[in-house]
Amino acid sequence: MDWTHPHLSPPTPRACNRCREKRRRCDMGKPGCERCARMKVTCVYSAIEKGTASPSKTLQASLHEPEKASEMSQFVRLVFPSPGAGRAPPPTYLPTTSALEDPDMAATYTDYLLVHNFFLAADLRHASDSPAYYLIDRDCFMATFFSQPPALRLVLCTLAAYTSESALPKHLYVRYYTRAKKALTRVMQTPSLKTIQAIYLTSHFVLVHGQPTLGESLTIAAVKMCAALNMGTDPSHTLGRSKSEQEEYRRCFWRIYYNLKYSKCVNDIYRPFSLIRHDIMLPSGGVRGASPLMIHICAIWDLIYQIRIVLDEPPNSLDDLLAGPRITKLNTTLIDTHAELPSMYILVPDPTLSHDTSLAFAQYAAFVEQMLSVSPNDTTSMLLLSVNYNASICMLLRPRLYLTVFTQPDKLSQDGNFLIKTALEECSAATQRIAELGQFILYLTDNEQEMATSSSFLDPLAKPKPTVLSRSFWMQQIILSHAFFEAAVCLWVISCRSRAAWKDLCASGYVVSLHQGKRYILAISRYYKLVSKRFGKETIAAADASISQPQGKPNMFTPFIDCIDAMVYELELMEMNGGVSPPRQTVGDTEASRMQRIVLDMKAMGIADVEEVVVGSSECPLAFLGLLGLEVNDVYRWKGDREDKWRVFWSEQVFR
Repeated sequence: MDWTHPHLSPPTPRACNRCREKRRRCDMGKPGCERCARMKVTCVYSAIEKGTASPSKTLQASLHEPEKASEMSQFVRLVFPSPGAGRAPPPTYLPTTSALEDPDMAATYTDYLLVHNFFLAADLRHASDSPAYYLIDRDCFMATFFSQPPALRLVLCTLAAYTSESALPKHLYVRYYTRAKKALTRVMQTPSLKTIQAIYLTSHFVLVHGQPTLGESLTIAAVKMCAALNMGTDPSHTLGRSKSEQEEYRRCFWRIYYNLKYSKCVNDIYRPFSLIRHDIMLPSGGVRGASPLMIHICAIWDLIYQIRIVLDEPPNSLDDLLAGPRITKLNTTLIDTHAELPSMYILVPDPTLSHDTSLAFAQYAAFVEQMLSVSPNDTTSMLLLSVNYNASICMLLRPRLYLTVFTQPDKLSQDGNFLIKTALEECSAATQRIAELGQFILYLTDNEQEMATSSSFLDPLAKPKPTVLSRSFWMQQIILSHAFFEAAVCLWVISCRSRAAWKDLCASGYVVSLHQGKRYILAISRYYKLVSKRFGKETIAAADASISQPQGKPNMFTPFIDCIDAMVYELELMEMNGGVSPPRQTVGDTEASRMQRIVLDMKAMGIADVEEVVVGSSECPLAFLGLLGLEVNDVYRWKGDREDKWRVFWSEQVFR
């Protein structure tokens, strides 16, 4: 940033270029500082320019003289040309003092424009699925922008710079993030609504950048703050809060409450934590979570969490897996939970219609009408509920489905055969519904390029798309990735691993064929690569080859992509073998087999070298169940203790 100013000040000692860029303390050692020596990089000191103005004076100039644009403000005007109706209104408060404790914590008019246009773009793109959009009372926030806590203000600037549809230079949002983290560190011990909002938005940002450990610690801190503030009690009981403040309070609690339930479904670290919901009401207004759908989605998260808990440990025997007390109780819980969901909230696609363009579009039109008539302000949650409704079926039945890989019908009782055959049919139907809903979402989000390269039979340009979801839906709704992986695993098992004798017991057309399974898995694979590239802020090329070769550093989607690519490869080998599955290795371990296996994990990545993480360290990928002990293409294993236990169980149940 250019700090030159008519009021000149004498030269002062200056840190090296790298320490100034990373905003780290520099010992200014000669010929190089200690930090650069430790990082094994060349230490460079730029010449000090005489006549450098103080940051505080330059801040005042940037606030009251926006025509003197900095590098960031030039990008703001270039990327966000303000329409006539959307010009930024002046904030009600502007700082007048030039005495600043820390220039990094100061707000500028450029920051104000950036966040204003971030919210404006959300309106224009119907992007109500953005976390900041429904977590923040934006009118109040923008009216008091310059008096907002630095942590919340700077993390919003980070998200605004990062999520812009037109690419901004990476160092701009990294600079904002570094300042936001510095501000957040100062208030982590002071529970407040604004601090919780800042923590949640920061955790959302770091998780998608491949930093699970940091994201986990921030999420846990937000949960603890909610409990300390007793946010489960409705804010209307507290005097002095305006209606807008009460509404923002409810939004914040429900988001943390909802996020904790989801997090417990994919990450065991959250199991000891809980939030008690006393009498707090649902938020109102045109934001996600304003309808009973929030309650129903939390019920589905509770169901998925219970399934995950039970399947942490494999059963003691094959009989326990088929009809043991734990599985029987789970069956009852699933039936009761699904029965409480109003049918009008669930979208039920018919996979047979996708082969006819006119019928498929008619079904899509019916879905859009259902979404807009039942929950016009919460279409995102309706899709989320529908997808995870089917994912819970796949999760519960997956262990029984695996028995089609390791057993033969003549080895089991008639009752056992019926239970396994039913699991095969129900899993096949549920996975197809999930995959078809994925195609529907691609259609709604108007991703013509991805639709054109997908395996769908639909012509994406045949009809105009209704504005129901934003184009950023796939980027915001990372929660859907777990349900889609659940569908991919079941599709792979059914189409590639299940023995033909079990498929022969099912009615014609009930079970996914090899060709159908490959088509659906390829579509799911393209979804993951699309979202992975979006998070990498890379341009998506039109060529199908580029979609199959994602670039950029690993992120939370990398293990899913690697695993699904291996599934596709195995399906292709089976096709070349005339539809016959090649000989399988046993699930037991040998020294030779261990040497060639690849463990799928989630690598910790730094954000432009500003994070205190062990880059390259690994954790279990965030998934509902992983692979439950199976190996894809006899090479890829899922990381986790659960996987090892189930692998032993399957090795004991192999019938030859």
